Amino acid sequence: LEGSLVRAAAPNLRAAAVGGVATAGSGPGFDGRNLALGVAVGMSADSVLLFLSSLLRASDCDVTLLVDQPLDASLLQAEDLEEGRITFETIARPLPDPWEAWPIEDARYWLFKEYLNRAQVQSKYDRVQLSDVDDVAFQADPFEWLAGADAGVHAFAGEPSQLVSTDGKVADFLRECYGVGQEFASKQSLAAGYVLGAARAVAKYADSVAAELESHQGCQRQGVHEAMHNFVLRREDPGFAVTIHENRRGPVWTGGKVPKGTLILDRDSSAVLMEDRKQYTVLHQYTEHEDLWRRLTKRFLKSHHERLAVLDCSAFDVEPGDMPGFDLDHVPAETSKDCCVACLNDATNCGGFAFSEGRRHCWLKYVGGIRGPATLGA
Repeated sequence: LEGSLVRAAAPNLRAAAVGGVATAGSGPGFDGRNLALGVAVGMSADSVLLFLSSLLRASDCDVTLLVDQPLDASLLQAEDLEEGRITFETIARPLPDPWEAWPIEDARYWLFKEYLNRAQVQSKYDRVQLSDVDDVAFQADPFEWLAGADAGVHAFAGEPSQLVSTDGKVADFLRECYGVGQEFASKQSLAAGYVLGAARAVAKYADSVAAELESHQGCQRQGVHEAMHNFVLRREDPGFAVTIHENRRGPVWTGGKVPKGTLILDRDSSAVLMEDRKQYTVLHQYTEHEDLWRRLTKRFLKSHHERLAVLDCSAFDVEPGDMPGFDLDHVPAETSKDCCVACLNDATNCGGFAFSEGRRHCWLKYVGGIRGPATLGA
């Protein structure tokens, strides 16, 4: 639909050439260009920067992020990121019916579909990645791995014990929305939030999940896209080739259900390894593992440490207490100054933070939050 996305490149970033995507050629002979597409709405600048920094250091792909607020170019420059490969498209609100009523994690499938079709991505790019932004980091180039893989869409299972029958939310939604579940019960639950493959197949996948969501509006619940993702990829004929990879031996590590303290790291603890000691390409849901999150922040957010050394945080009035609600994002933090740096990196949205010394964590807050008494366990 017209007007659903407004092109809004940050200063000094490459302007959108055709419908928000930089031209990389057209038709046969577009030199095998690759596109990473994500939705980054309501996320801290540090979360987006970690995604971009890890990806662009590993891959020569182009990146388009659909956002509520583009990152300031100075933040990208501080991380030495190649700005010409990044395009921000600002999402115009409200979204058309029925999507405005859906949580953004579900509505993003319509955003993916709309962008892929409008920007004619299939004629410009060979391969496409659709992913979460706030909990995905890269240890190597996903498109280099994909070059030697089968065509179609590649999807990724969680832990071996994570079956549809034991993944309560997915199983419940499949029963509620489709009246099915038994035929899926013994299959591994597939983690939504990261797929990649041939551009045409990925576009069909986005179309299919968006169509399932739109045709099951009675199932409108936060996270229902996870069931739709499993249904589309597990049904008998999804309309495109599907390859499913195991969590412990595939290119993507999905950490949501991996027990804490069981990560296999390389000798200098800088990379997560598979059971066979090969390096994973992509780390998904790394935010469930605080120590790993800290390592990734130290590795990929150079400017964070530089600002930590020199930034004046005296403007923040830090006192005991809590600030319920108004959550913008959350990040690991050794001190309250880590929180200050993260908040000032997102000065447009962030008006304060709550820091837990015991949990070594920080919750960034939108403007408008009110300090209250400390809560148990804070």
